Order: sequence, then structure tokens, then C-alpha cells
Amino acid sequence: MCRTRAVVFVLLVPFVPSGFCDEPPPAQAAALQAFKTALEKGDLKAVAESAAGESGNILRRLADPIAKAKAASDRLDKALTEKPEIGWQNPFAPGVAPLTGQLEIVEIAKEGDSVVARVRYGQADQEESLGIRNEGGAWRVDLPAELARALRPLANPERLERRRKELEQLAEVLNSLAADIETGKRKTKEEVILRLIELASESNLVSAPSESKPSGKPNGSDR
Repeated sequence: MCRTRAVVFVLLVPFVPSGFCDEPPPAQAAALQAFKTALEKGDLKAVAESAAGESGNILRRLADPIAKAKAASDRLDKALTEKPEIGWQNPFAPGVAPLTGQLEIVEIAKEGDSVVARVRYGQADQEESLGIRNEGGAWRVDLPAELARALRPLANPERLERRRKELEQLAEVLNSLAADIETGKRKTKEEVILRLIELASESNLVSAPSESKPSGKPNGSDR
């Protein structure tokens, strides 16, 4: 009798696939955590590798040029810090700042055939859903809407290639300017600004910033 009741009980309990009941799928959960960590650390290359879809493709194309521009900007910052008498600040620093932001994971769950994370990004109070998808054997995460929106103009291949070239040219300009300051070739604020304008013109950068206007933004906003 007991055996009959046990069989009936087993037949009545619906089958629930392992991994989607109380615990999120481990591979997708690990991908989401890696994405969160990279985003909060400002590790652009890691964010690019973890990002899904068209936005991820754009970031992977931009990651190296942005890294070069950031390194050159840091070098210029250091040179200016060591020569405080120049009295000038690097206007490009905000534009090549790391892609960063706080990502709060509210929940990760299976929705139909997809795995979706509900999150809050940055200062937003409203939750949004990010898909977690397999791309070529790697689990990747959709970018938060704010970041994806900023990159959307660069979905145009010509604009993306132009931005890549601008960032590479910017890195060359900032490295040259930093070298001039390090070696004492440019000793005053006026000399530094004039040299920046010369370098920008020689490298065919579209525009050099004024004393306070940042340029070279890597965030996808376009002129």
C-alpha cells in the first residue's frame, strides 16, 4: 500500500528542470557576475568581452583604441601634475574615463527559452531586464539601456571606423604633448595649448578642445 501511494505521489509532482527552480543557471549566473564586476571596476576590455549583441560588437571594436587614448591621457595628467607651474588641466580626461557604473542584480530567472536578469543600473530606481545569451559558445549579457543607447549611433560601420581612428589619433596627440611637457619643451600654459592645436591639426583630428571643453568622447555620442 505504501509503495502504491509513493508511486502516485511521484506521478502527481510536476517535473522541474534542475537549475531553474531556486538557483539560477550556473553558467549564466557566472557570466552576469563577471559582467557586473567588470562594469563596476571600469575594465572596458572585460566589459566588451562580456557584452552581448550589437553593443558588444561595437565595444569590442573600440576597446583597444580607447585603452590607448586612456593611457595617453593618464600620461599627460602625470606630466602636468609634475609641472604644476604650467597651471593647465587635461581636458580630454573625462572623455576617455572608463566605462563604469554600479549594477545591482535583483533577480536572474528563466523566461521561456531565455535567461533574463532584472537589474538596476547606476542611479536609476527603475528596474530593467538584461538578456543573457550564448554567442559563439560564450555567455554574454545585454548592456543596460543607458549604455546601449549611447553606443547606438556607432552601429553605422563608417561612423564606428571614424571613431576608432579619432581615438588612435587622439592617443598620438596626447603622447606627443606629454613628451613635450616631460622634456621641458613646453613650459607655459600658452605653449601647451598652442602645441596641442598644432598636433591636432597635423594629425587631422577634426577639432582640438578649447581650454575647458573636453573632446574625444568614447561613449558613442557624435557630433
